Amino acid sequence: MKWLATLKARFVFIIGVAVLPLLLTTGLAYHYERDITRDTAEEGLRRRLQSILIKESDVAATIRLILGIMNRDNDLRTSSGEDCSLLASRLMQSHLRIANLGAVRLDGTLYCSGVPSEHSVNVADRDWFQAALRRPEMTPGFYGVGRVSGERTVIYGFPELDPLGIPVGALFASVPLDWFDQAFQGLPIPQNWQAAIVTAHGEEAIRLSEVDPDTASRLREDYRQLLATPPRQTEVRQVNLAGRPSLVALAPLPSAPGLYALLSADSATLQAPIDERFAAQVLMILAVAIGSMLLAGSLIHHDFLDWAQRMARTLDRFGSGRLDARNGRISTLRELQALTDHFDVMAARIEHINEELEGRVAARTAELELSNAELEAFAYSISHDLRAPLRAITGFGTILAAEHGARLDATARHQLDNIRGAAAHMDRLIDDLISYARLGHRAAVSLQPVDLAPLLQEVVAFFEPHLDGAQIDLVPSRARPLGDAGLIKQILVNLVDNALKYRAPGVPARIRIDTDVLPDQVTIRVADNGIGIAPEHLDKIFTLFQRLHAETDYPGSGIGLAMARKAARLMHGEIELTSTPGTGSIFSLSLPVAQE
Repeated sequence: MKWLATLKARFVFIIGVAVLPLLLTTGLAYHYERDITRDTAEEGLRRRLQSILIKESDVAATIRLILGIMNRDNDLRTSSGEDCSLLASRLMQSHLRIANLGAVRLDGTLYCSGVPSEHSVNVADRDWFQAALRRPEMTPGFYGVGRVSGERTVIYGFPELDPLGIPVGALFASVPLDWFDQAFQGLPIPQNWQAAIVTAHGEEAIRLSEVDPDTASRLREDYRQLLATPPRQTEVRQVNLAGRPSLVALAPLPSAPGLYALLSADSATLQAPIDERFAAQVLMILAVAIGSMLLAGSLIHHDFLDWAQRMARTLDRFGSGRLDARNGRISTLRELQALTDHFDVMAARIEHINEELEGRVAARTAELELSNAELEAFAYSISHDLRAPLRAITGFGTILAAEHGARLDATARHQLDNIRGAAAHMDRLIDDLISYARLGHRAAVSLQPVDLAPLLQEVVAFFEPHLDGAQIDLVPSRARPLGDAGLIKQILVNLVDNALKYRAPGVPARIRIDTDVLPDQVTIRVADNGIGIAPEHLDKIFTLFQRLHAETDYPGSGIGLAMARKAARLMHGEIELTSTPGTGSIFSLSLPVAQE
């Protein structure tokens, strides 16, 4: 992995791996503590909400008792409205705060009220009144605005029955929700907890603390969505209230259907101490990790990187040819100094071996120079000494043909032509052999980046006057191989010349030259539609003087492809062949890519 390529990166990785379990443990403990806090808060919400429900049950029981007292008073049915109202007023003053207490006749007319009314009141349309006429006992509470008290209250109804059990009227008690505030006097709730009684439509009947109008509007919509699925018993839900995540406990009031007690805790406030503690722990762990990294980095830089830099400088000098480069004592660490001493010993041995090799190379170079001189002398001998007899044979043959040709019969003239042709062929062989011999020992071979585009154009231009119906297709190339431009041109001229020479009878030659560039190699391909070469002869054609056809069919010396392969290898390249008889051949010259 590239990001672990440096020693510092590996130390950082090791410290990170060491710190990771601690971070994971801290994270797990954090999540566990959050769960515990949530469970504790949920339990606290349930417990406090249960206290509210108990308080509400106590209020309902008190109202049942008061209405029962009024119902059992035999004088109430026969007394005047003033006496009844007086009794109701006394009962209101001696118990929990009641907004109003009274009785109505069967037609819904109010005739008894603990709160005086200046006008006639009829409650026949009220739900509590209609429910009281249908029940033998106290009705559930109905939330609404009292027509006499004008307060928002919960109104309980109680049927008045004659001795036969037939309803003759109804009693009522209008109870405000003050008891909700009183329930929390001995049961304080934490800061940022909210308590309220809400209707099924999300309207607050009462709440423990005031909020601004905008928040109240948002809460009303949140309550409405929350109660879209009303609870049948105490439930705790995780919801958003006024845009803040909250843990909400809610339950229906047992004696007042349609009203719900709600107690909520702000989740962010609950988790804030845990989040702060977790952040402090993580920061402490990271501080320790960063401090360890800095300390490790300092130690690495002082004890290792300094040594590595000095060692690298020595290696650079040694690699650049200064074999006498040494380190000496450059580290206080025994292991690193031992490695340094081993390098110095190795460098000394390499320097000694290099001196021996330089001596051997000098001796071999002298031998090679002598061999080259002898080869040049041999080539000179071939060029001058061997050509002298050939020139004589050619000269005398020419004189013989000129002066005595008319007296020679056809057979003699044919033999004379053969002698002269053989001499000329021998002369060409000597030229090719000298060229081949000198090719491997040319000091002028210079490997340089070569622009193929103009060189290929020169090769095609060389053959254009002699195409005789043939066609050469050149694919443009921007390749730049490393080689000798002269040798590359010589190889390509030889390959194109062969493609034009070995064409199928009656078929115009078609030649294609293209290139293929790989990251480390440039391949130049010369493809033709000629006679092709049988598979068993593919290796032979690169052999010196190897010919596959008669001289009369396809003239040549059999040295051209051998010279092409030798020239390719002088440039650290190679030439290969793929061919199908009757279809054509593809010669591929591969050379190294020139490094920019």
